[in-house]
Amino acid sequence: MQLYGDGIHDDTPAIQERIDSSKVFYLPVPEKFYLISQPLKLHSDFVFKIDPNTEIRLAEGSSCMLLCGEHLQNVVIDGGIWDMQNTKQSPNPLITYTYGQIKHDDMDDRYLGVSMRFFDIFNFTFKNVTIKNPVTFGAQLCKVVRFTIDSITFDYSVGNPQLQTMDGVHLESGCMFGRITNLKGRTFDDLLAINVDDFYYGDISDISVDGIFSDGGHSAIRFLSTGSNVRRISVQNVFGTFYQYCIGITKYYHLGNREKRGKYDMISLRNIYASKHHRYPPFYTDKSYVYPVIYIEREIDIRSLSISELHRRENETDIPTVFVDEDTVIENLTIKDCSYENKVGNAPFFVNKGKVKNLKLDNINLYGENLALM
Repeated sequence: MQLYGDGIHDDTPAIQERIDSSKVFYLPVPEKFYLISQPLKLHSDFVFKIDPNTEIRLAEGSSCMLLCGEHLQNVVIDGGIWDMQNTKQSPNPLITYTYGQIKHDDMDDRYLGVSMRFFDIFNFTFKNVTIKNPVTFGAQLCKVVRFTIDSITFDYSVGNPQLQTMDGVHLESGCMFGRITNLKGRTFDDLLAINVDDFYYGDISDISVDGIFSDGGHSAIRFLSTGSNVRRISVQNVFGTFYQYCIGITKYYHLGNREKRGKYDMISLRNIYASKHHRYPPFYTDKSYVYPVIYIEREIDIRSLSISELHRRENETDIPTVFVDEDTVIENLTIKDCSYENKVGNAPFFVNKGKVKNLKLDNINLYGENLALM
């Protein structure tokens, strides 16, 4: 079957034929770009190699994923610019429908505006990829065990219908034993979401995150739990400015069981160089959406949380750096070796409205007059 790469003909059948018949498939450099109209489907024991500047675009009106795989093992995706062309697809269903019309309990083929989805994969590598203008999430992973995600760039500039719910890498329940490194770009929701009890239910554990870089993004990382466990997570080397928060440890999610509390343990956050960015998407200009740099929401139980080497030089928003909300219980919280300078106000470094049973604050340096630690 002929492979065109001219940006006019539909290359879906030809690419899929080559995927199905290969253990290792190198997608040749095209004349212009590859146009596809259906998701490319992966199989086990497969390496998909694409040059970093080779572009794969979703055809207008396709309203589907670009790439997907489920119930697989030993899969590598290396390279490519994957452009969903979101303004040419059906509008974001998370905005245009109410949440009650979308059943959040499994991974299936519903159109949710996701660019790529990987479900139930053992031994997975995803690297050197650029994701461009998805309708919602860039890459969604669920029940992926023993995985590496490295050097992913997010090129988001427009939304459909607006710049909202556009995550970068979105981990669902069942993900474990993974390393995530070098995520770069600006997203209009969480650059990295580590979410249990979202579209799938169950724990997330044993994840290492090293290197997030963003200027003017929504947030670096959002953790979410409404009953399942998020535990043994190491985050380090986060750089940038963020208009929501830098890191949020949360429970806010409408469809979760509000009677269940968020559950976290053994969370480490270190080497964070972050400050606030002004809020520019029009639906986010309400002051009620202004959050601290590290935001720990209400109705959460955390057994152990460590924050170290957090450095903030603030030129935009006068708000605390670390905030613990009401009705949250933290058994052990350590905050050490941090610094804070605020050129626009005097909000304290740390505010605690919850219950911290064992708090250790050590070597917190404040630069500026009238700044308080707590």
